[in-house]
Amino acid sequence: MRRRRRLLYGLICFIFLRNINCHIDIVKMKKPLLRSISSFFQKKKPCLYHFLFLKKKTLRIKSLRFFTERSLRVNAEKNGRELNGKAPFLHAQTRIPLSTFFKNYSIINPDHPAPRAGRQYGEGAKHMEKEYSGLPMRFAHTGVTQFAPENTLEAFQKAAELGLEGIELDIQISGDGEIIVTHNGNMGYMTFEEHRDVLREMTAAQIKRFDIPYRNALKLKYPPYPWTEHAGGRRMIVPPDYHEDRVTHLITFPEFDAWLATVDYDLTVEVEFKTTGMCPRMDEILASSPNVSRYIFFSGDRNVLEEMQAHYRENGKPEGLRLGANIRFINDQTMDFVRCSDLWEVGLNDGAFTKADVDRFAEMGIRVFSNLGDYPEWWAQICEMGVTGFKTNYPDAYTEWWMRQQKD
Repeated sequence: MRRRRRLLYGLICFIFLRNINCHIDIVKMKKPLLRSISSFFQKKKPCLYHFLFLKKKTLRIKSLRFFTERSLRVNAEKNGRELNGKAPFLHAQTRIPLSTFFKNYSIINPDHPAPRAGRQYGEGAKHMEKEYSGLPMRFAHTGVTQFAPENTLEAFQKAAELGLEGIELDIQISGDGEIIVTHNGNMGYMTFEEHRDVLREMTAAQIKRFDIPYRNALKLKYPPYPWTEHAGGRRMIVPPDYHEDRVTHLITFPEFDAWLATVDYDLTVEVEFKTTGMCPRMDEILASSPNVSRYIFFSGDRNVLEEMQAHYRENGKPEGLRLGANIRFINDQTMDFVRCSDLWEVGLNDGAFTKADVDRFAEMGIRVFSNLGDYPEWWAQICEMGVTGFKTNYPDAYTEWWMRQQKD
């Protein structure tokens, strides 16, 4: 009898959760129903209420998956428009766990615009710098992108404010030979395709004049599940009536270096070279920089890596500078490169290595960094394997998980 009741409650939740996200008008109508159902479970079935609404770990039961595949088709271009003759779906790009929906409900409910992400983000990690210890070192991938657009000074400042051990950033080069902190070689991604100007055809001053909008550029606080690198890096699309007019601007690497000198603790910075031809200019910057020992220069592009290794082999490496390689997977080709290179660390994708691989690299004097992998199962594995660094889009969510493990 008890089993039948549980199945009945599960079916009710399944029907409710599949229909709540089909139409914005339904979401408006369903919020009182949401409270009623939550209240019913809290009073009548507290155990089931705790499982469905309060448990912080991701629900893995497919029947309770909150966002269906059709919800995932919403993107920046189709935001607010009709899809295949149907009304627009909720404004989100990625599937998220049920618990995340309740914590971020104000974000995706057009009736209740969310507070600015910078004000709400980090509350669960107020004591990050005091409570977190051990490995892996937490590297904010392109900064804390729940607070500000990626690769911007504001996103880096938030990482330092939260006491993270590291930052990962990307660099390109401008037409006048200056190093620009950004991922792509044109302005399309950062301006939502409003501008497609190529960085190598502009001066640094021209690049810095582009407005980088906050709107639709921030990530949710918690990672999507099931997690993939592609979905995990997507940005949240807010409702059309959500007011957000803040903008920021790209910075040069010398400007970043000047800011880093003001950070009052040992913040490590992974610098990913996204193109060739930047080593000579970086030598000039490092010649007067007090932060050389904080940097790890690396790339995921084989041509860039070979150029970097050859440059520092021929010209000498500044004292304290460390080099890395984002090899992603272990195979004969990548291991041949590792053996003939001067490397302090290698980056590997989630699920692509084991404890034995970490130990093998340690014997070679090389540390292992995990490339993303923002889900609890992988978090547990990297802690057990003893990886040195973890590049994450969700440092706050990871730290909350880590602190809960310490209490259990």
